[in-house]
Amino acid sequence: MEKKGNTTEIRNNEKQKTHPGLILKKEREKRGLSIEEVSELTRVRPHYISAIESNDWENLPAEVFVRGFIRSYARALDLNEKELLSMLQINEPAKLELPRSFKKEETPRLKIYLGLFGAIIIIFGLLFLYGYLKGDNQKENEIFKESTQKQQTTEKQIKPRIEEPDQIVLPEDILQTNEPKAQLHTLQCLVRVRTWMRVKIDDNEPREFIFEPGARLNWKAKKGFDLLIGNAGGVELSFDGKPLGPLGKIGQVVKLLLPENFNVEEE
Repeated sequence: MEKKGNTTEIRNNEKQKTHPGLILKKEREKRGLSIEEVSELTRVRPHYISAIESNDWENLPAEVFVRGFIRSYARALDLNEKELLSMLQINEPAKLELPRSFKKEETPRLKIYLGLFGAIIIIFGLLFLYGYLKGDNQKENEIFKESTQKQQTTEKQIKPRIEEPDQIVLPEDILQTNEPKAQLHTLQCLVRVRTWMRVKIDDNEPREFIFEPGARLNWKAKKGFDLLIGNAGGVELSFDGKPLGPLGKIGQVVKLLLPENFNVEEE
């Protein structure tokens, strides 16, 4: 069929106020084509073709897309697309907005959901941070408490046994003798710094002591004293009432025989 004859037919139908979809439908049926076959030829979905043919504008997209569908449909049937599009303008001059199915409904729901979701994340983040910091503080307190307990236990275990100087008693055989009383040697000790000492009086067994600062000691002996001082700079000694002067430096170990001619038997 020639385009000239088709154009005449379109104009006659236009006078009868026929919409372009009806013309396309009649031509499709005249050629024995189904909607699906036209859809394959035009790449337009079948339900859009049905909507165009039935003039169902509620189920069609915007006018710009409808024009493209009609143009493709007209070319597939070898009809004058300009004539059909001009009829569309006559029949649907105000068809410019999207149908309901294509309109974007602007609702605040999405914003509300996003806001709630963000608030939940922030709350969980704050709770996690609070629990993390609280756990660290508890852990530090437990470590500090455990360290303190261990330190106290260690101090109890290593605390030396200090014998008080007032418990030093000279053997009775030194003081009680049938021989005429001889003049006893005296030794005074003033402790300035914590000091360890080993003291041997006459021929008795040596005894070890740890003296704290401020301690004052007095010993008596018939023959003399054998001293081993672990902190020479921490004590002051007087022998038979005479100060001995500096014995050494802090931390220096010094051995003394008082008097100097005091003979000590080798053990």
